[in-house]
Amino acid sequence: MKILIIAPVETKFKTGLSNAVKTTKDILKEEHDVYLIDTAENVNTDNIRKFSIKRLTLFFKIFLHFLVKIRKFDIVYMTISMSLGGFLRDMIFIISSKIFSKKIFLHLHGGGYKKNFFLKQNSLIKKIIIFTLNNCNKLFILSENFRDDFSFIEDTKIKVLENTINVKIDKSNRDIDYLKIIYISNFIKSKGYYLLLKTCKLLATQKINFKCEMYGKFLNISDDEKNLGKDQLKNEVKEFIRLNKLENNVTFSENLDSDKKYEKLRNSNVFVFPSTYPGEGLPLSLMEALVSKLPIISTNHAAITDIVKHNYNGFILKTFNELEIVNYLLQFTKNKELFKTMSENSLKIFDEKFNYVKIKGKTLDEFK
Repeated sequence: MKILIIAPVETKFKTGLSNAVKTTKDILKEEHDVYLIDTAENVNTDNIRKFSIKRLTLFFKIFLHFLVKIRKFDIVYMTISMSLGGFLRDMIFIISSKIFSKKIFLHLHGGGYKKNFFLKQNSLIKKIIIFTLNNCNKLFILSENFRDDFSFIEDTKIKVLENTINVKIDKSNRDIDYLKIIYISNFIKSKGYYLLLKTCKLLATQKINFKCEMYGKFLNISDDEKNLGKDQLKNEVKEFIRLNKLENNVTFSENLDSDKKYEKLRNSNVFVFPSTYPGEGLPLSLMEALVSKLPIISTNHAAITDIVKHNYNGFILKTFNELEIVNYLLQFTKNKELFKTMSENSLKIFDEKFNYVKIKGKTLDEFK
């Protein structure tokens, strides 16, 4: 089978989407002839989700490349967007693939399609979305939690295909001496990093011994009324750390080498990710925490509860309050057996639900 992939991969910053597409591409290459058209050329932290003549010109370049290649392929596999501009771009590829009588496999690497995109459109755009997406042969979602987002598509076309990661798993036992908290995700306010900073302030006020490391890129995606730019967001974090005298406890960096990521995870003992990000799906960072045998504190949002089971391998927040996070963190230091059990349970969840071999087999079955 010859498969043409259309997706954003080589962004100037790491995203769960680009990493997930790379994993799928590697899986498909084992049995199929695969070719990638990367739609992320020249996308960076400054122009993400912004229209420009340069990006429009790039789209036409990519589309012409697509027209040259499309005849050679049996399946067009593409990720879909949750912005209007992104949808219009996707629509052009989908309808063109249909004209060339190709099988069309769509994949949403996020969540909240109905609430955060579809329902916000006028009636005409809604009809166009319904018509366009119904031209697919399969539409992959990350979790059963997202099936209702596509109630306008024939249910048999909707397939759950979870994310996975292909890494060597360190199964050595974990212990906890003091809190070593880690956050790995892009710095977007709704990802919860500022709540984690307030948690660190409270820990310091209570004179609790801890370290917190935070890694990601600051993105100027508007997710609150301030619409702060990435430099303002970064300075806001620096100022918070300075004002609250957290320099010896909290570090953050926009640069984390992928080779060192798992070393950082192994040297931590709790992963905190209080995300309410509207487009959240099945975060790869949480899977990285699972294989690193880390208990996780997160939220009942998107498909996160597929990964984090309350009182099993971590805690699910109810109040989005730093005091609640501190109380959960202290349970680990006060009860080391609880910590060890939750550590083991994180790895169990990965093995049972997101194991690379399992998802690889599921992916290849869907593309037969």
